[in-house]
Amino acid sequence: MTNHRPTPWRQILESGFDLGAYAYTNLPTGSRNIVLEESTWNPTQPAVICFFLDLDSNERYRLSVFRNRKTDRYGPEELDLSGVAPGEKLQIKIHQNGTGSYRVQEAKRMT
Repeated sequence: MTNHRPTPWRQILESGFDLGAYAYTNLPTGSRNIVLEESTWNPTQPAVICFFLDLDSNERYRLSVFRNRKTDRYGPEELDLSGVAPGEKLQIKIHQNGTGSYRVQEAKRMT
C-alpha cells in the first residue's frame, strides 16, 4: 500500500490535465482491467474522482468513488482507491444502478 493521496482539484485544473478525454457516460460495465492515470478529490462531495485507462479497449473514463460512511474508505471494502497511486494496474468491476449512475463494485490490484 502506498502513501499516495489524490491530487487537489485546483492543481488538476491548473496542470492542463485533459478532463474531456475521460468519458463519464455510457461506460463499460462488468470486470475491467485498468490503470489509474490520475485521481483527485471531488470539489463538492465526499468522493475521489478516478481517471482510468482501460487496458483492453484503450478507452478512458472517470468514476466518482464515494466515501463509505461505515469504513471511512473510498471504494469497495477490499481496496481504498484514495490510496492508489497513478500508474497502478487494477481489476475493477463497474456496475450501473437503476438511476443510470456508475459505481466501482469491486477493486483489486493486478498481480
